Amino acid sequence: MADDRNRLVHIEGIASPGILGVAINLMEAAEYIGLDAEKLLGLCQSGHAPHYRLDGKGPWFKKQELSRWAKETLVQHWEGSPLPTAMPVLFHAETKQPRQPPKEIASVKSLISVASEAGFSGVYFLCHEGVVVYVGQSVCVAGRLAAHFGSNKLFDAVWAIPIPKQDLDRVEGAFIRILRPTYNISENGRINAPSQNSVNDNETLAMFDTTIK
Repeated sequence: MADDRNRLVHIEGIASPGILGVAINLMEAAEYIGLDAEKLLGLCQSGHAPHYRLDGKGPWFKKQELSRWAKETLVQHWEGSPLPTAMPVLFHAETKQPRQPPKEIASVKSLISVASEAGFSGVYFLCHEGVVVYVGQSVCVAGRLAAHFGSNKLFDAVWAIPIPKQDLDRVEGAFIRILRPTYNISENGRINAPSQNSVNDNETLAMFDTTIK
């Protein structure tokens, strides 16, 4: 937690580059839309929140863009369901990645076909012959996948969904308990997954608009 606070203080002290015009820093943006600064930073790292970086520094924000995004993606209906957010699909024509995900996760919104540059925070699915065989998580999906190549896990496709890093455990755990992938279950039949909190798994997935149908 101390490292996170130090990082936020450091970010707060960086002035906006002139090339961006009128822009606000992380602390100002968090206060402007009423979010915790650390959560807003996580939404930037997962590729959800609109922001700017310059030579690795930032993030900075434009008030008009931030306001529009917050109204479209953070405001909830009276019944509590978040507004859906369309996410682009990443696909490399040179790879042999199947164009269609396994049926068991095909209905999950924000599902992305992972390319080598998929450096976002999220939950990923290793698949083999159209079946999810492993569910994992990472603050940098592409970097984590490198560890799976050459392992004993047999897979021919990878799909992922962007998730803020502070929510990775509960979303990953929910998918593991619902899908029960082969490589997430030990030899004695025990499911290897982060502990479940007070919210049930289906409600957890619904919170992130990632419900399995």
